[in-house]
This record gives sequence, structure tokens and C-alpha cells, in this order.
Amino acid sequence: MGVKKAAKPPFVSALAVSTAIVTGVIAFPAPALAANSTFIDRGDCRWHAEVWSGEAETERVDTDGGCTGHSWARIKVDGSWRSWQHKERWIVIPLPSAAHPIQQSQHKTCSDCGVYTLTPTF
Repeated sequence: MGVKKAAKPPFVSALAVSTAIVTGVIAFPAPALAANSTFIDRGDCRWHAEVWSGEAETERVDTDGGCTGHSWARIKVDGSWRSWQHKERWIVIPLPSAAHPIQQSQHKTCSDCGVYTLTPTF
């Protein structure tokens, strides 16, 4: 029975390391999904709704301050819709966990207003 030698660590050439440092080229993984967004108009007021795999948000974007109505949003994760959430001007719903991306989001401009459904796009 012979003695086993420890495996050598993987070899990375000095040239490869130097090239990465000099050129600044470092590879990062692309995001899984891109954002999908829309504007929602109600009367003279406007909201912006957006979703991507990590977050959903609705924001009232009026500039004159004369708009009423909260920003409402909810998300669909693992095939189930979560509860509606709302704030006066801007609501953000973050990704619940990295293992469970947002599949869709719904947005509206008041409690009984029409619903806009968005799906993250590739």
C-alpha cells in the first residue's frame, strides 16, 4: 500500500490573471429575467408598474401633487397570489427568497380599480 499524494490545486497562468487585471474583463452571470413595465393612467394621474424576477413595484408619478389613490401591488410565487399591499405613493414588494422567483405581478391604482398583470420577460 502506497501513500497517496494530495491533489495539486488547479493551475491558473500568470498571463490569464494579468490579462483579466489589465483589461478589466471579469465575467458575471446575467440576471435570470429582465424587467417588464407599463404606465397606468387614471384621470389626469399616472402610475408606473414594473416587475422582474426579484421585485415588483407600483409608483404614482404625478408631478403636480393633485393625484389621489394609493399604489397597489401583489406578486405570484410558486403558483399562488400573495395578498395585496399598498402605500400612498410607492409600494415595493421584494423577492420572498432566492429559490422562489416572482412569476407575475398585479398592479392597480385604488382598491377597486382595474388590475394590470405583468410577467417578467427574458
